[in-house]
Amino acid sequence: MARGAVKILSKVMSEGTQEGVFVFMDGSRYEGQYIQQDSGEMVRHGTGTFSCGADGIEQYQGSWKNDKMYGKGEFKFASGALYKGSFVDNLFDGDGKYTWSDGATYTGSWKESKMHGNGKYIDTEHVAWKGKFYNGKYFNGKTYIIVR
Repeated sequence: MARGAVKILSKVMSEGTQEGVFVFMDGSRYEGQYIQQDSGEMVRHGTGTFSCGADGIEQYQGSWKNDKMYGKGEFKFASGALYKGSFVDNLFDGDGKYTWSDGATYTGSWKESKMHGNGKYIDTEHVAWKGKFYNGKYFNGKTYIIVR
């Protein structure tokens, strides 16, 4: 975790995992499981909730691995957008659903935080784009189209 984080509560769980609450210098807050590495550094590991900034408007709730969002989780953005699904190394990766603040949605496969693989994008006019996505673009069988 970032330097300057202050641990305010902690309890030991099984197999070296601990649970606690950390408040960071910018007002961000983490509540959940963590481990202490051989170096002495404490890293988020297991399940927990991270609220970004003093206002906590952006928030991630889900699984962590070695201080990164990893596994299933939910990220709420300050814009009102929401992603629910799989993460790998802090990126959307695997199956998930992203809902933009304007109501458009994409449900399907993600790779490195881009729509990638089979999926369905529904735009603000409720037009559905279903099929293959590559690196964030929809493939209509002839060409790649930027849908977002």
